[in-house]
Amino acid sequence: MGISFDDFVAFAAFLVVYEQVSVAIFKPPYEWLLAFIEGKVSQAI
Repeated sequence: MGISFDDFVAFAAFLVVYEQVSVAIFKPPYEWLLAFIEGKVSQAI
């Protein structure tokens, strides 16, 4: 086979952790950027 069940579980756990870390890193700048864009739009209107 090549991929065992343990490898699959380890990979799935890695993806979950990676997603949590990437959300923790990228969420604040993304929310700031979204608020900045909304502010520009509301000023333009």
